[in-house]
Amino acid sequence: KPPSQKKMNLAQVSLSAPPDCPALVIIPAHGQPVRLNAAELKNRVVSLARAISSASRPLSPVLIRLSHGVDFAAAFLAAIAAGRISVPLSPMLTAAEVEWIAHNSQADTAIVDRSLPFPDVKMQCIEPAEAHNAAAAPAEFMQMQPEDPAFLVYTSGTSGVPRGVLHPHRSIFGRRP
Repeated sequence: KPPSQKKMNLAQVSLSAPPDCPALVIIPAHGQPVRLNAAELKNRVVSLARAISSASRPLSPVLIRLSHGVDFAAAFLAAIAAGRISVPLSPMLTAAEVEWIAHNSQADTAIVDRSLPFPDVKMQCIEPAEAHNAAAAPAEFMQMQPEDPAFLVYTSGTSGVPRGVLHPHRSIFGRRP
């Protein structure tokens, strides 16, 4: 269990494996699996976290509007690393559904894949490739209270309006093996 007053960051804890340790494997429907070790994943997370930190304020929601893959996983952790609230979205959502979640969550920043439907809303949009190619000083993991929000997941809304479920940084400790 985490100490109740000790600051932490869910992304930093998640990325604390030795650098050469396998950290992420994406197995596509077609083609070869993509494997990243902890150092490679951390580099992607840190570059996106820098871009997110420049575009938004602490504890603000950041929509993750990407296809499933390495960039989706890195963006999810990057928003958390930057001290923002990661809001992962299914690539199957329509632009209208994304707009509803953007409004409901009060997000003003999104990590986007321009090939996916996205509403015409006033929002700072970051593309992963641009963030990875930008040269900047290394980002630090923003240290948060264990009870601070880390990610916001919306239900499917099959029985009505989707509802957001907010998870704190301390939730990583309940998911450890």
